Amino acid sequence: MHARIPAVILLALCLVLVSLSAAAGRDPIALGYSHDPAQRQDLDMAVVDATIERLGAVPATWTLWSDWGSRGGESACRPGLGRCAFPTEAAAGLMERGITPFIWWTPVGPPGPMRREFARYIHIINGQHDEYIREWATAARDHRGPIILRFAHEMNGRWYPWGITQYDNTAARFVEAWQHIWEIFQEVGATNVLFLWSPAREYCVGCVSEYRYEDFYPGNKYVDYVGLNAYNGARSRWRSLATVLEKPMARLQEVTRTPKLPRGKPVILGEVGSHHLGGDKAAWLTEGYDEVFRRWPRVQAIVYFDVDMRPRNKTHLDWRLAWPADGSAVAAYRELASQPRFKGRIPRPGSGSYTEPVVPSTPEPETASPATLETAAPESIAPEPEADEPGG
Repeated sequence: MHARIPAVILLALCLVLVSLSAAAGRDPIALGYSHDPAQRQDLDMAVVDATIERLGAVPATWTLWSDWGSRGGESACRPGLGRCAFPTEAAAGLMERGITPFIWWTPVGPPGPMRREFARYIHIINGQHDEYIREWATAARDHRGPIILRFAHEMNGRWYPWGITQYDNTAARFVEAWQHIWEIFQEVGATNVLFLWSPAREYCVGCVSEYRYEDFYPGNKYVDYVGLNAYNGARSRWRSLATVLEKPMARLQEVTRTPKLPRGKPVILGEVGSHHLGGDKAAWLTEGYDEVFRRWPRVQAIVYFDVDMRPRNKTHLDWRLAWPADGSAVAAYRELASQPRFKGRIPRPGSGSYTEPVVPSTPEPETASPATLETAAPESIAPEPEADEPGG
């Protein structure tokens, strides 16, 4: 007589087998890296090379910041003044090293009355910034290599000027502005630029609760990747990477899946980090990255946010791999980066998501540039507040 296996055990075994099957058939994950942009360190190839040596691997992506209104006091955007222009030199340096530029492109100006000129989506929709967008897109096209573009991230949060409830912004206007920008990139032939839609988690502290993802998703035609942030703030309880990702990963699939795309759009975890107090940070990295690899084959890249946010705001945390001081987090990251399953590149070769840029035969008309602005430092580096461990 055979003993019956309890149903709960059978269910657990099935889940394990499904997880192992998914992991066995998936491509390797690309590991990206975000360095502190203070003093323009993100643009410095010496910093990139030092980071490669410290981490023991060439990152698949490197984060660059570009703010629309950071123009060095000029009305027009000029390369070398502020951070408004496409970072041509830095992008070329990254391409020489086999790294895909991951650019956070934010419609924001310096503090003052002119800030709203960039943060209001109606100004993008009515063409006020077309000249700037076209020039930026053309420079991105001329880079020739792939670029991941993260426009107006965390738009459903209340902490950035470009939020969908700031000024006269709405979810519908955000969608229209996004689509308008995407169309300009297509017009100039910048098909090498891949658009990442990166909201904050629904119902996080400080998020706009009246909007769901469906309300401000631009549509699969206009989006190449969808993104999430994942922070373990550790202020009240230690949370694994999988715990942080569980609900938002399911929601992204709901929003982007179609009959032809049942798993939804591919995912980039654009900001990932853990504080070092409250648990074992090295284990958090090792176990978390492993579980992401096994459970979510749609995740194509994980970008670690290696920045100390405390100088910007006393409520923010230090996410750097340098902590804890015993070096265990850096050692864990180096070990992960050495494994074949975390040596992916993005976009994936042969994925079909990237096409060579095409120079149009007829130049597009241009419009007048916006009014004079002051210099602005990058404002796009505050992690979203977590539901119960505020990170920023």
